[in-house]
Amino acid sequence: MDILSFLDVIWRRRWVVIPGLIVVAAATVGVTKLVKPSYKATSTLVLYGNSNPDSSGSGSTSAKAPDLSNPLLGVSGLYDVTNVMVARMADPEAVAEVGTSSGWTVANVDGSSTPLLIVTVKEKTPTLALATVDKVDQVIETQLVEQQTTDGKKPPDLIHSKLLQKDTQASPVQGSRIRAAAATAVLGWIVVISLAFAVEALRKRPRRSKHGTHESEKPRKESRRHRRRKSAGDRQTAPADDVVAPPVSIAGSSRVTELPRANDL
Repeated sequence: MDILSFLDVIWRRRWVVIPGLIVVAAATVGVTKLVKPSYKATSTLVLYGNSNPDSSGSGSTSAKAPDLSNPLLGVSGLYDVTNVMVARMADPEAVAEVGTSSGWTVANVDGSSTPLLIVTVKEKTPTLALATVDKVDQVIETQLVEQQTTDGKKPPDLIHSKLLQKDTQASPVQGSRIRAAAATAVLGWIVVISLAFAVEALRKRPRRSKHGTHESEKPRKESRRHRRRKSAGDRQTAPADDVVAPPVSIAGSSRVTELPRANDL
């Protein structure tokens, strides 16, 4: 079917298409009102090195401090530590420690040498989004220290996380509403078009009479002009039964013999 045939069907069945589109538009608006948007909040953390907080300010260093080594300093730099923390925050233990939902992610800046961790949270309410950001930031610091602790002892060159930026207000994310509205509109349009073509097919299908035959199989009524032409043709081709043959005279005879009529044969 080409585009012209398609548009022709739509135009002929506009009494189905137009009300259907009105219903679809109303349903799309209703879905947009019913679907609530989610809320997004972010924070940015930077990793930095520091002395052991257990020994800072004491004026002395533990005798076993030189024997302690930081396992995270075995990598090339602090940026690689961010890769370790991204993988660690995806662990079920860290997810359970956050304890709110799985609508958050921790990532670093790809291709950057700056040791940044980007926390992104999506929740149903703005208050929950901000609270989840705070919780994830705390779990990152806890997991970071835990990864550097050996046998309950912290190394002197402990790495910490520092908050650089945090949203004070969660912003609404309209993606869920847009997707729901688009899905409703597309599905409704498909239903309306399918209904229009179904009506078109039913209208074109021949009807059955009471005797079980299709109307297309019934003999068509002849028009008055056709009947006149047919009767005139029949008169021209019919045998002339009442025509009397002229008398025929035979040479040498005075008798006049009449030929028999066609009806007498």
